[in-house]
Amino acid sequence: MPDEPRAFTKEEGCQMFLASLRSMVNYWANDVDNQTCTERMEGLVHSILCIIDGVGNSELPALTLTTDPNPEDKEFLIDEGENYWEPTALNESVYLHEMWK
Repeated sequence: MPDEPRAFTKEEGCQMFLASLRSMVNYWANDVDNQTCTERMEGLVHSILCIIDGVGNSELPALTLTTDPNPEDKEFLIDEGENYWEPTALNESVYLHEMWK
């Protein structure tokens, strides 16, 4: 009898993400004919963004890119008259692969 369904672990998710990246690197490094280096690099970036957006050939759902600023930086940057980061999901409600280029 098969195991009961369960949630993937963080470790499994990391391994799936890295495997997806390896697959994209191998594809864009070897399987694309008649494209310049720049075209291949742009293709790789687009593929990575598709993985993050959850629309690539990956076992992963969409991933959230979240800023994680050091709390001490905010006060320092304010004192310096600089802008600062708050924790925020950069790709909330947007598809990065559609914004690329």
